[in-house]
Amino acid sequence: MNTKQVSSHLVIAGWLFACDGSFFRLIKNQKKGVQNSMKRKHLIFFLICCLMLQPISAIAEGSSKLTKKALPMAAEDRSIQQFDHELVRYQNEWDLLMKLSVKNKDHELAKKLNRDRNELFARMKDKRAAENGPHELLEKYKAELKVAREQLTPPTVKALAVKSVATRSLADHYEPNDDISQASPVSIGNSLTSYLSYADDQDFYMFEEKKNSAITVSLQVPAAMDYDIYVLDELGEVVASSANGTGEEEICTFQATAGSRYYPVVYGFGFTADESYQLRLAEDQLYLFQPYDVSLLEGVEQVFQLTPTTDGIYRIYTRPYGDVGPENDTVIELYSDSGLTNLLANNDDASDLTRFSEVTQFLVGGQPYYVKLGAFGENVHARIQADLDPLSYPELTTNNPLDVTLEGVSRNVYKFTPQVSGNVKFSTGPFGGGVMVVDTVLELYADENLSNQLATNDDNGESLFSEIQMNVTVGEPVYVVLWAYSDDFSFVRLSASLDSPAIPTITVDTSVIQESSINDGTITATQIVTLTNGTFVQNMSTGVSVNNLPPGLGIQVTRVSNTQILIAFTGKATNHANVNDVSNATVTINPAKVVGATASLVSNPFQFDFIDKASNGSSQYIYNNRNQLTHIYENGSLIIEITYDENGNVLTKTRVN
Repeated sequence: MNTKQVSSHLVIAGWLFACDGSFFRLIKNQKKGVQNSMKRKHLIFFLICCLMLQPISAIAEGSSKLTKKALPMAAEDRSIQQFDHELVRYQNEWDLLMKLSVKNKDHELAKKLNRDRNELFARMKDKRAAENGPHELLEKYKAELKVAREQLTPPTVKALAVKSVATRSLADHYEPNDDISQASPVSIGNSLTSYLSYADDQDFYMFEEKKNSAITVSLQVPAAMDYDIYVLDELGEVVASSANGTGEEEICTFQATAGSRYYPVVYGFGFTADESYQLRLAEDQLYLFQPYDVSLLEGVEQVFQLTPTTDGIYRIYTRPYGDVGPENDTVIELYSDSGLTNLLANNDDASDLTRFSEVTQFLVGGQPYYVKLGAFGENVHARIQADLDPLSYPELTTNNPLDVTLEGVSRNVYKFTPQVSGNVKFSTGPFGGGVMVVDTVLELYADENLSNQLATNDDNGESLFSEIQMNVTVGEPVYVVLWAYSDDFSFVRLSASLDSPAIPTITVDTSVIQESSINDGTITATQIVTLTNGTFVQNMSTGVSVNNLPPGLGIQVTRVSNTQILIAFTGKATNHANVNDVSNATVTINPAKVVGATASLVSNPFQFDFIDKASNGSSQYIYNNRNQLTHIYENGSLIIEITYDENGNVLTKTRVN
């Protein structure tokens, strides 16, 4: 075997050694009673290794570019080397199937596989010298493996396999991409849809990173499928992986090196040609109003992607790690392109009082920007955050829903200024009035800096959408924060509506207005008018009238508060005998004097009560506004005074003269 063969097989041996220990530990755990469902996640690395051994050898050969160029091999040597590669691949698959049969408690199959393998390898030593022996032996090897594979495949999967083979060319546009040599090129920022559409299908992708950056790979899987994601480097080492359960999203993050190639691999335990998966590659996202704690070694920089969802002025700044760490000498640079060639803004020290950094820049909604964080001559241990300036908060108004685009878990902030006081319902729903469901969160704040939270809601009952109902005061702004549980773009509708808007009404506090005790037609009592479901304007000197006001009297109106006015009565009633009492007086207010009113407001009725003096001047009776007797005069002199408690019971009855 020549140098290239040794190099290739060393790479393979390293892979197998890494896998084999994991599998023997797995078998040991299986004997201790580990559930069968746990086995699958530990098999994936081994499966990938087995199915990509030929590409790995190609990688090993590619490394020879760093040394002397290898001499061309003879045809016979190439044939033997190819046979070696394929034999190792199928030998490892045989081992895998044998271990799977043990985990599935199919011990008879495991024993048969072991016997056949030992027998074939014993014969292989002699057959290799024959002209066609190795190839005949390999074909028999493949046939044995096929039988074992089918025996270990559930019947339902077999049925799907027949269907998917016929349809995969129509649905899976990235095939063939079953190993590194066939990897489909993708780029950071791509979001692609594809399928694991037949038995043993696995999808390889490839991208080359141009700068040092943290990369997040996410995989949305069909609800009934168990797919995993693995990321390999150029040497075939796994640099990141995620292996959750059936139907669960897979997310993994790793630090990519500039100029290096990486291979995301989608592997599944099962397949379907009818339901797709979605693979997304993204640099570390800087989400709005979400802090990001960063630790970097000296000389290492990190690049974040920031995608604002609305036009406005944005502030990007650093502060202590976790808001409690020491100060760092950070540097922030903002670029408009992923190649970091078009610098928009940069900052070292935000002021003479700090070594932290801050940049402020107008950004266009929906356009990606790139933020580079570094430091001068020291490690970075800081928190970075991007916020929308409060002056740029979009306005949210009642009965005017907004269709909103959310980027990951970025928090969108809106300013809501009530035009009327009342109960407002803030809610989320399907974008454009459609049917798509998004798991949202709503938060309400009293201040633009989002420090005084008033209310929050995640799920409204059984719905993933959110809803908050709150009483608001006209003119007092509320700041609405909306975000979603997602690592991708989400689309949702945000609404603010008056919940069953109430009509403004007014009521008077005093049911009886009494004439003054001097019995000259003057009235010193006052009337309070209270407003509900509305607000009085500032100037209430006009626009208020009293219906059926006794002739000779006038009114003077004073604004007490947003919801109360006081009416004083001026002048003297021309006729103020008992027969001149008024029982159906009301107050009317012009709608222009009440915010939210569309028609004139009329109060409940009240009375004007005039008192009489006896014809021969013998006695006079005075009543309070509760129509309770309080004073008795005789010949103009007070003789009896009566007081009452709050329940109307007599407290004292005093004879004065």
